[in-house]
Amino acid sequence: MTTPIVPVANTGVGLPLAGSALARFNVLRRGAETVRTATLDDVVKERLTATRSALCGLTLDRPRVMGILNVTPDSFSDG
Repeated sequence: MTTPIVPVANTGVGLPLAGSALARFNVLRRGAETVRTATLDDVVKERLTATRSALCGLTLDRPRVMGILNVTPDSFSDG
């Protein structure tokens, strides 16, 4: 298994991460190594920028927000 590549900061320029119009990165981190997207081979660039498939019927082309509200009596502290 290879070390995952993780975005360091959203620079607003560079490669679109997972097909997103909102998140663009040109500096990534692979383990302790800092990697510039310009140095990545085409296969890695394609995998990082490819649009992700839908998850549970929801497209991942925009941010999704989910919340969990726990209102059972045992979910609150005393007082």
